Amino acid sequence: MKKLCISILLFSLQFPVFAQEVPDLGSWYMYFGNFRFAESPWAIHGEAQYRDNKILGDLEQLLLRTGLQYNLKSGQVSFLAGYASITTGIPGEATETFHENRIYQEVIFRQSPGRVGLMHRYRYEQRWIEGLDLRTRFRYAIFINVPLNKKRFGGEGGCLRTDL
Repeated sequence: MKKLCISILLFSLQFPVFAQEVPDLGSWYMYFGNFRFAESPWAIHGEAQYRDNKILGDLEQLLLRTGLQYNLKSGQVSFLAGYASITTGIPGEATETFHENRIYQEVIFRQSPGRVGLMHRYRYEQRWIEGLDLRTRFRYAIFINVPLNKKRFGGEGGCLRTDL
């Protein structure tokens, strides 16, 4: 494993890195949590994200999301339906914001091929933005987790849970 990490690092250092010069330091503060009911496949999802164009004081976005989640006993699939409230600001001296309400439905598939843990998230959103008609959006995300101190992914904190 050490040889692989060193090889990847040396390989990536061969390419020049181009970065945009950004005069301000931005920050994202995030909390994600699932509150499971004891001995039940049901859970409540909670999420708060505060995105700022500085460290604090220049709101880019405040996102509050909650939902009701159902987990299959195998832990490989979960379903979620919920609501999000999003306030978006304009960077700089402006203090104007606009608000958006969303309802969303989500399906998550978990896999553990070989060493890695994969999670596929499919999300469908209905969006109500101030001054605009209803908008919808379909999103897909893949999450790849590679264990650094175990041979396989799983167990506590893993992609597949066997204790659901």
